[in-house]
Amino acid sequence: MKQTIVGVFNSEQQAELALKEISFDRLANEEISILKIKQQFEKENDDIAPNSLTSTKPFKNLQGFTIQGANFEITDLGETFIAGPLADRIKNSTAQNLTAALISYGVTKEEAKEYENLAKKGKTLLVIETNSVKASNVVNIMSEYGGKSVNRWNKNLNHSLKVFKSP
Repeated sequence: MKQTIVGVFNSEQQAELALKEISFDRLANEEISILKIKQQFEKENDDIAPNSLTSTKPFKNLQGFTIQGANFEITDLGETFIAGPLADRIKNSTAQNLTAALISYGVTKEEAKEYENLAKKGKTLLVIETNSVKASNVVNIMSEYGGKSVNRWNKNLNHSLKVFKSP
């Protein structure tokens, strides 16, 4: 059975390090999504050429995932950089917002709103869908690299699953 792990990182670099290890350990394959608000991304990446940020072309390759350019508008968030299945869920959603997309993974409405609020504050969201056997390893890696509010979700439940961290 698949579970979704959502984590919040203070910076894109922390998320990238976690993603690198998760990818290396083959814990999620293509079921990895990352989201960052454009304005916050620009603050963290002042050394990137300004034209690359305003381009409609993909601008960055992060561990094999191309993060979409700045013209990806999400209701209540504005322009974002986003990669992975989460982008497809938002594009195909009639509401076109992050909360609705996270709810489709099994995240409760209250928690989905909290994740959206954290994204608005400039945090980087990492959303990983994997089988339940690998989920604990993903939680541990995300926490190890600075992930906050790391929770496991299952579409069939209306609450997060208890997170146990390895000693």
